[in-house]
Amino acid sequence: MSRELSVGYGAQTYGTAASGREITGYSIATRKFEEFSIEFEFFISKTTEAAFSTEISDVETNLRTPFQNLTVTQGSATLYSFSQSGNTGLDAKPEILKREDTGSGRHRKYRARISIGLPANTGAELYTGLREHGVEVAYDTSRIRTVTITGMFTAAGSNNARAQYEAQIGSLESSVLSALSIISANRELAEEPVADHSYNTKTLRFRRVWRELIFSQGGSTNDDSALKRQVLQITRLKEGPGDTPDARRLVTLSVNYSANVDKDVSTDLRGKYTSIRAWIITQVRNTLGGGTVALIEDEPQFNYDLNIITARLLIRGLERAGILEHKITIADDFQTGWVLVPAWTGDTDSKYEYKGPRQRRRTVTDVKTVTGFVYSYPGELSGDASIYANTQVDVIKAPDGMAIRHISSAPQFVHRQLGREGIAINVTDIVKTDVFDFFKPVVSKPVPT
Repeated sequence: MSRELSVGYGAQTYGTAASGREITGYSIATRKFEEFSIEFEFFISKTTEAAFSTEISDVETNLRTPFQNLTVTQGSATLYSFSQSGNTGLDAKPEILKREDTGSGRHRKYRARISIGLPANTGAELYTGLREHGVEVAYDTSRIRTVTITGMFTAAGSNNARAQYEAQIGSLESSVLSALSIISANRELAEEPVADHSYNTKTLRFRRVWRELIFSQGGSTNDDSALKRQVLQITRLKEGPGDTPDARRLVTLSVNYSANVDKDVSTDLRGKYTSIRAWIITQVRNTLGGGTVALIEDEPQFNYDLNIITARLLIRGLERAGILEHKITIADDFQTGWVLVPAWTGDTDSKYEYKGPRQRRRTVTDVKTVTGFVYSYPGELSGDASIYANTQVDVIKAPDGMAIRHISSAPQFVHRQLGREGIAINVTDIVKTDVFDFFKPVVSKPVPT
């Protein structure tokens, strides 16, 4: 019986004796999900040394050249057909082995093995072209999930592996993340660190990292397609450096913000930051618990090469209108009443002394900052103790047996606006200096008649 089996690889055919490359013995074909391979032995023979040498070179060159088409036929019937350009066989890899065996002179026996990748198109795959995939779900200490999806796509149909990957990866990831109950509005593609294709783009290995979102990005709910890896930190500082009890200081809120901007969505970093800043101010107000805020410092940084926005903001917030800062200083001046008058005696240190009136004087300096632009005329100069009644500081109590009189009052008002670009708080600095004298009043005696 003549042998009907033949193997075609590249431009050469191995089969019958008539071809000059006769297959002998058994052939072994292995077919699995990702690969097909065939092994066979064949003889070559030529009548002259030159022809035999040329045949050896041709056969060995052909069976070391990868990426060619492979066909296996039985007579006129095709058993297997794998096309590199048609993506039915992927990146064929042949090898040829000569052993010391039957054959001599211008007659040689070879063993050949050809392996060729297969597209993932059996119908058992989740998606055509998806040869393998894995899902890793990692929880951080806040139980926020990071989902890493890995796998490999093959070429399929008219698509090379990258085209098939780009066509199917969205559907694959949607099914994975939906199964984890992470809806599209609450996730972002944080990284795509691996998308490596093979020499001829017949296979592509990928790794993509998704991050679960629990907070708005730049005002979106929650995913902003332009922003990646956003970090918003707001620090709230309440100070009490030392005021009279009726003051409540402005709250200091410092903000640190950073985000990568997807260059496929936007490269206008300045424009994007304008919208982000408005949202940041809203978050600061929410952190304050409502109320008026003043933007004291606004320091954005634009990394145009890497398309990254970072920003530092300093904001002051008003919890309650009224007195923001308050400090009262009390200075007493007690003059004993001794009067010293220089005397010309030839000694420059000599003086006459006599007893004059004593004087007790108290100067009260009241420094405070209040909300709004205010100005008031000083009240009538009087000894009315009510002018400091609300300070909870007893500054004008007279010693026993003495009276007190309000001698002078010198108020100053400085209007200031804290903040910029309409995000501001109006305040007034008030410095008031009051002078009081303590004395013993003289009661007038009636004139004798």
